Amino acid sequence: MTTQSPLKIVGHPLSSCTQRVATVCREKGIPYQLTPVDFATGEHKSPQHLEKQPFGQVPYIDDDGFILFESRAIARYLALKYPDQGNQVIPSPSDLKAFALFEQAASIELNDFEALVHHVMDNLVYALWKGLPQDAEAARKMIPLIVDKLDGYERILSKQKYLAGDNVTIADLFHLPQGSLLECFKGTEYKLLSDPSRPNVARWWQDISSRETWKAVVQEFGLVVERVAVVCKEKGIPYEIKEIDFAVAEHKSPPHLEKQPFGQIPYIDDDGFILFESRAIGRYVALKYADHGNSVIPSPSDLKAFSLFEQAASVELNDFEAIVSPIMHTMVFNPMKGLPKEPEVAEKQIPIIADKLGGYERILSKQKYLAGDNVTIADLFHLPHGTLLEGLGGDYKLFSDPSRPNVARWWEDITSRDSWKAVAQGA
Repeated sequence: MTTQSPLKIVGHPLSSCTQRVATVCREKGIPYQLTPVDFATGEHKSPQHLEKQPFGQVPYIDDDGFILFESRAIARYLALKYPDQGNQVIPSPSDLKAFALFEQAASIELNDFEALVHHVMDNLVYALWKGLPQDAEAARKMIPLIVDKLDGYERILSKQKYLAGDNVTIADLFHLPQGSLLECFKGTEYKLLSDPSRPNVARWWQDISSRETWKAVVQEFGLVVERVAVVCKEKGIPYEIKEIDFAVAEHKSPPHLEKQPFGQIPYIDDDGFILFESRAIGRYVALKYADHGNSVIPSPSDLKAFSLFEQAASVELNDFEAIVSPIMHTMVFNPMKGLPKEPEVAEKQIPIIADKLGGYERILSKQKYLAGDNVTIADLFHLPHGTLLEGLGGDYKLFSDPSRPNVARWWEDITSRDSWKAVAQGA
């Protein structure tokens, strides 16, 4: 029996279209490898990318030399190429009526859902990623239009389980990436798919969003506990992520508060030992598995080396995290909560960070990493928020600024580590 080679998906973990393809791969049991595209450096507009995807978008697939782009076309191709593998998510074209009903359902998703929801995403989510102002008013104008269309969904789903009949198809699954984002916005006005006034739509949404394949994609591509995950990757420690549903306030539930009294994430359960605070977890994992994987923390028995590490860790917490955090809250996390960005608050932090990075430059002009010539978790702790900061572009690209060559060299070094690439790709 030959092992199936992984399908190469060139995309981005935060791209809804990439998630759409990954979900179908999960449904069909197709192994895949995600090759991330670096939007921050304009890789999607490079000649090499445009040769494969002429619009400079993601994803495209390379299936043993066969190049195909457009996520819905890719999904159809994979579902039809592997009809007897995994879950049946598309009718056979030989069953003309069933296939026509599927195409009808697929057209509904594209024209009566995606076309409208995309305007909400453009104005509330993608604008943020492009460094543009949000337009909440434009987004809200879409709500009554989406409601009207979902009334049509309710009429269809009152007669059958899924959009194309009583069997799930990729036409249903296509809704998952954008629909999940829509449901995550703060306030009930955007929670249209779970609205109990349309019970059949709510039942259908609960059904498809609860599929194990979608949960796996969310877990794989989601922005979750990267600081802990990268240490686990460095140490070669297998881990399992249990998702917390913020939409239903699971983080404020008594069972969660029993383990994490501040209602935050993450915490770990290491065979009954509960520990929270990501930096404490990072230290614990690195010390517990001292002989596993890469050495990323000095032994406490080497007092001077360990003290230099603690100095570096304090630098990260006080001279980076404390200053970058307001930018993350006002420019990244606010929109995820349905709140407005506050660029005037964020911009005030830039000269403060630049001043602190002057100190980094002085340290890194004398040694390779913050604690000496060996990488430690104090360096790696910068990766999640530092990557988001760089992704904002413009004046926020402080780590890669060539005016601080040693900081830029250090940043290139730690962001190129295989452990971080694996976490960033959602491995």
